[in-house]
Amino acid sequence: MLLLQTIHGHWRWILALVAILLVVKYTLSLIQKSRYEGIDLTLGRVYAGVITAQFVLGVPNVIGKLTGATGVMYRQAWEHVFTGVIITALAHMIVPMTRKRGYLVGLILAVLSLALMFLNVATVRGGWIY
Repeated sequence: MLLLQTIHGHWRWILALVAILLVVKYTLSLIQKSRYEGIDLTLGRVYAGVITAQFVLGVPNVIGKLTGATGVMYRQAWEHVFTGVIITALAHMIVPMTRKRGYLVGLILAVLSLALMFLNVATVRGGWIY
């Protein structure tokens, strides 16, 4: 259980790196008024995949917290799960919405998911860096 918790905790740095790449690429594309490219599709899918992996890695941790195996944090655990579901849903909406509506909508979804991600980590850990 501790190994999964450690991986889940460190995976956020990979997630942050991919998120920065996505936001920078979408911002540059928006400013340059570029057409939607294959790299945009790939970055959006990788971002959604990394967030999904983070969510799946977190499930055993939450189960451990709710059963008392890793310390009791009922309210925080449920908030963390609920926010994780919303973040994952937003991440999976980025690619289809960017294709359909443009970079601005994709960028808004990415920034919103990032803001929720920072708040989600702060709910459990007290801050992004610990």
